[in-house]
Amino acid sequence: MTLDDVLPKILSLSRVDRLQLVRLLVADLAQEDEVPLFIEGQDYPVWSPFDSTEAAVILEQALNEHRGST
Repeated sequence: MTLDDVLPKILSLSRVDRLQLVRLLVADLAQEDEVPLFIEGQDYPVWSPFDSTEAAVILEQALNEHRGST
């Protein structure tokens, strides 16, 4: 089966199904290359500006600059 054979069916899928297909394909490719994307049960840190005074200062400076230019 070629891409030309399946592409019309893929494009007729819902957005959610297409996103799930992309996830499955990426995981399959990573497995073939023996590259773990995510390890089940592993914690992955995610940065957040929550409680970040540095981020608040930068945002305040940007807002002040924007207000001064209007």
